[in-house]
Amino acid sequence: MMKFQVSPRKSAFFSVLAASAFMVGCGGSSGGGEPQERYVSGIVATGAPLAGADVLIKGANGQEAMAITDANGLFDADVTNLTPPLIFRAVLGETELFSYDEDGDGVANIHDLTGLALRLAAEQDDLAALFDSWVNGQVGANSIGSAVDVINEQFAALYNDAGVDGGFNFFTSSFSADHQGFDAVLDQVEDVVNCATVDGSYSCQIEYADGSTTIITFNPPADGGNGEFTVPDGSTWRLIISGTVNGQPFSETIDISTDQVPLGESSGQVYAGDLSEAYTEGFQQACTGGFDGNVNVSEFTYTTSGSGEVGTKAVVSYAFSINGTCTVDGQGSFPMNITADFDYTWERIG
Repeated sequence: MMKFQVSPRKSAFFSVLAASAFMVGCGGSSGGGEPQERYVSGIVATGAPLAGADVLIKGANGQEAMAITDANGLFDADVTNLTPPLIFRAVLGETELFSYDEDGDGVANIHDLTGLALRLAAEQDDLAALFDSWVNGQVGANSIGSAVDVINEQFAALYNDAGVDGGFNFFTSSFSADHQGFDAVLDQVEDVVNCATVDGSYSCQIEYADGSTTIITFNPPADGGNGEFTVPDGSTWRLIISGTVNGQPFSETIDISTDQVPLGESSGQVYAGDLSEAYTEGFQQACTGGFDGNVNVSEFTYTTSGSGEVGTKAVVSYAFSINGTCTVDGQGSFPMNITADFDYTWERIG
């Protein structure tokens, strides 16, 4: 076992990030080309299908997409230009339902329980406000997964009556709006109300179709962003690099075996001057013939969720601008006028 703690003030770490940002911004990375097409599909239902509902989708980069459900409540949407994680808002008349998708590819269902899980994981009742302010994906898959487990436990009796497996993933598992199986469970949910933090836990009241109510309570996974983690030797982490360069989105995923993951000090110890200096150094390394210009880091955040177990995430997010001239040996000089934002997301997958 090895403890690894990154101090954001150590310029070497950020010089590496800056150099990789340079590669993406200048087309040196495959992530800087045309983005790979991605689609999400799913069902919007309240027991009955929501036919003709508007499905609004927003990515962590602020980009949006839209689809309309068919007669069976099904939808399919092109989310190529949206950086995951995604948040969904389905609207039909007075009905609004919400959901979430970590990967931005595959199945993403939208119904009362996906909205409940999102409320619990985000500790926020106003999901419309969460949708409107969705930048950098404020809710992690670790919290969503924990919320799903709590909800499935709460609904165990109804699952059993409907013949639904106790570990049913209601975000990504396909079902039909035919009042059978999981859809029969949705028939029993009337509303979710009175969500609030009480004594350090987040609770919501579930109202059922038969007039009964119950309280569901959720304790989010601890955020370890302010301390050390113990990272197992040989553990496998997925590194997702995503963001925009001059408004053009990109995303690249790398699976690596390493214990060198930035699970350490919080962003409160980061100073813009230090980062701007480190980024300038990084671009000087990338521009082998010299870099004449300025780098300004305008935003930086470092967040974590989990405690080093599978599903733990560490996210370094930052925005910067570059104005100057880069000279590359053997290739000449060229101007660099770049405005960019990047997310480096490390997630333990094994």
